[in-house]
Amino acid sequence: MAKKALLILILVTLSSGCVHSEVEDQVFHPIIQRAQATSLYARDVDWDQLNREFVSALGDRTLSEKGSSDALELLINALEDKHATFRLRGNGEIIAAYSGGEVRRDHRDPEFLATVVNDVDAQFSYELLAPEIGYLNVVGIGPGDVRQQAASIRNGIATLVDHGAKRWIIDLRYNGGGNINPMLAGLAPLLSEGSVGGSVNAEERLVSLYAIRQRQFYDTGRLVVEFGETVPLVPKEPKIAILLSRYTISSGELIAVAFKGQPNTRFFGEPTAGYTTVTGYEAVSDDVIMLLSLSVFTDRLGHRYHGRVGVDEYVEFQHEVSDTKGRTLSSAMEWLGEG
Repeated sequence: MAKKALLILILVTLSSGCVHSEVEDQVFHPIIQRAQATSLYARDVDWDQLNREFVSALGDRTLSEKGSSDALELLINALEDKHATFRLRGNGEIIAAYSGGEVRRDHRDPEFLATVVNDVDAQFSYELLAPEIGYLNVVGIGPGDVRQQAASIRNGIATLVDHGAKRWIIDLRYNGGGNINPMLAGLAPLLSEGSVGGSVNAEERLVSLYAIRQRQFYDTGRLVVEFGETVPLVPKEPKIAILLSRYTISSGELIAVAFKGQPNTRFFGEPTAGYTTVTGYEAVSDDVIMLLSLSVFTDRLGHRYHGRVGVDEYVEFQHEVSDTKGRTLSSAMEWLGEG
């Protein structure tokens, strides 16, 4: 009889809908519950201890109130999630972000990051640097018309092909992230056919799959934007030099990953920032959005990128807005001229 009563008590507890600590009768804060359920790094956290610290730090404040950022930052730091942020819903202002040691050691200049890499007026550009060498400067792309944004890149490639480009430089040194769809849809003519990467979660389940079919970009089976015309490349798999830097961040890094494992492709510059995760976008109150890393980038060969995207030839970044005469680009051009 005692065993039956105990079994009933356990079933009632499990069906109550509340998340309790195994150590004590502790109800988890809803934000802690969501983070534990979705974060890529959930396995590495003592959730009982974190919940106690989070609730204590937040007190009776609302999430957007002054002082709440300390509790939100505590959560992000406990996850060691460099890519995570909490933002205001209205204007996207960051109210909490990772402040751990690695960020402090990454040597990115805040003014350069703000005025150059994150310049909202920065635009994609292209030019023929030398006979047969086309140069594409792919900067971060924000919200906008995806077709128009992607078409700008594709038209640049087509124009350079018409001018004789057969080898390519894709400059991602100033790409601070943004919308990956127009970037990969635009660069699709230079990517080889088939899978070019994706992302997996902590359980190694596929979250996203990126592929090129007939020079067009598919995101997990969905054709992002259809272009009827194709860009004829000579040869079909040309030599491509990818330029990276410490300022290549997030979606910029995903572009680099998409080219990893592609024949005739080599990477120059510096390892990237290491924000190689896909973040969620979840409203946790009327005025606050939570963005935590949910999955990690993978390349076409299945390699996981749990940190910076590396280079084949290291060249230290030079803080010029347009480094067309710098050593990184010179090294790339020298390699493209070989053979």
